[in-house]
Amino acid sequence: MSDTSALGPYVPVQGTVFNIDNGLSPDSFVPVANVSSITLPTVQKTIDVTNIGDLWVRTVPTLKDMGKIALKLFWQMADTTQNNSSPYGLRYCLVAYPSPVRIFKVQYPDTAGSQDVFPAYVVGFEVTGAVGKSWEGSIDMANSGAPTLC
Repeated sequence: MSDTSALGPYVPVQGTVFNIDNGLSPDSFVPVANVSSITLPTVQKTIDVTNIGDLWVRTVPTLKDMGKIALKLFWQMADTTQNNSSPYGLRYCLVAYPSPVRIFKVQYPDTAGSQDVFPAYVVGFEVTGAVGKSWEGSIDMANSGAPTLC
């Protein structure tokens, strides 16, 4: 029996596209520029239901969450998917009041056309720069409702 999937040993990260809903009419998805890494956790929250007579902790699952969704990218200050003036700029989504919930879509480069789609708020936008390197951005998102996962 093989320990390799019948579909192949892996799916490459290269070719993955991270999209943001443009929030305009007509509504469409726009690829976010210069993304270098994506973190898409899926977690199950639990509550402690340990009784005083128990010798081991007991927990039960409650709500599902996507946890801290994170992007790293090479920051282009004027790019419409990253700036704070475009309605679908990631920085705009953080500084606008009220903060808009956006729909995000991750398109994987597999032959099945797999994708994850989820509503989320941008809750953090950090930029980092150093001599001899490029500007980089770290973006944190929090989901707001059920995702559609592949």
